[in-house]
Amino acid sequence: MNRFYLVTLLASAGFSLIGFSQTYRTRFEGTEDPLSEGGRWTNNGVDWTRITKKDGIACGTQTGTNTGIHKFNDSYAHLSGFSADQEAWGQARIAKPNSPCIQELEILLRFTSIPHRTTGYECFARCVNSASSYVQIVRWDGPLGKFTYLADKRGANYGLNNGDILKASIVGNLITVSINGIEKARITDDTFKTGNPGIGEYLACETGQGIGSNSDFGFSSYTARGLGASSRAGNAQVRLTILDSDTESPVPCRIHLKDATGNPVRPQELPFWYDTPVWLASGMVDSVGIAHNHMQRGGVMPNEAWGRARDEQRLPDPEGNELWTQEIYYHILNSGLRLPPSDFGFRISFPATALSVCSPPAFRRLGLQRRIPAQGGGCRLLGRVF
Repeated sequence: MNRFYLVTLLASAGFSLIGFSQTYRTRFEGTEDPLSEGGRWTNNGVDWTRITKKDGIACGTQTGTNTGIHKFNDSYAHLSGFSADQEAWGQARIAKPNSPCIQELEILLRFTSIPHRTTGYECFARCVNSASSYVQIVRWDGPLGKFTYLADKRGANYGLNNGDILKASIVGNLITVSINGIEKARITDDTFKTGNPGIGEYLACETGQGIGSNSDFGFSSYTARGLGASSRAGNAQVRLTILDSDTESPVPCRIHLKDATGNPVRPQELPFWYDTPVWLASGMVDSVGIAHNHMQRGGVMPNEAWGRARDEQRLPDPEGNELWTQEIYYHILNSGLRLPPSDFGFRISFPATALSVCSPPAFRRLGLQRRIPAQGGGCRLLGRVF
């Protein structure tokens, strides 16, 4: 089913879509002032300046000559509708680096704006590659000119060059910033729990050299992605222990784990169940079972039980069920949902016959604690397929 229609249907039926993963990409084609792209971008702060776009570049509109708190009227725009855990990145377009001025490109996280108040996290780097380069993380605390420095990294390795990719993410309270895939800064902060990704730019040229130079630097592309409800489980810092729980047949989301904060973690045990799209769209699923009760010591079950049957000519026995499981999981990943794999749901519904899987690295990163010891046999297919 088309994801847009699925979300619309569930929203009209009263389902909560908090945590649903969303992705937005743009190359800033065309001309707009302010940046809108069909109403997707907004800046409601009043006291700050706007982002514009022209010929594939998004750039700011500051004069660069303001003083006092008004020099911090960064140009910004943010999206809406994203989950709290999010990541975003943009490609820097720096036509004319100007070292006497301060030119900064910003990736914004958990941003919200209303008249005379903007909050969120600004992750940015200076558009020059020298000893005066830096990467910083700043928390915007509301009114114009009120902000808090959270991280400040300086030196020649912390500047932006033309074509570089500036990326930032926030998962829980952890904020990380990278340039071209190399981490440059990380910090934890618990102040803001929600908000949306965006872009910002800052220009300050107190000598007057930077007037009218906003178009000298900007973003040529941008991608933002909500990380959905799965990020808490996938980034757990402690081992997750399976709790005793009543079972049903089948078992969709009643098997609960708990993370370090005591929040429930819910697996979708079999990805081919008919209710999988509903659970994914609801944002209540924290992982997808790629090793489940159809994979037993004596072999792989030849059917999908209560789920959508596979094409047996294309995916024949004895590996068909495993390949079908894998195929659906890859479709979930390709749709933008960053759900980690798991192997725990099947243990509770059929503990006597379930195959104890030789966990690949993805399982170990999830930090799951086993209930039954691993067996020597039966891991060949899973090791190759997954």
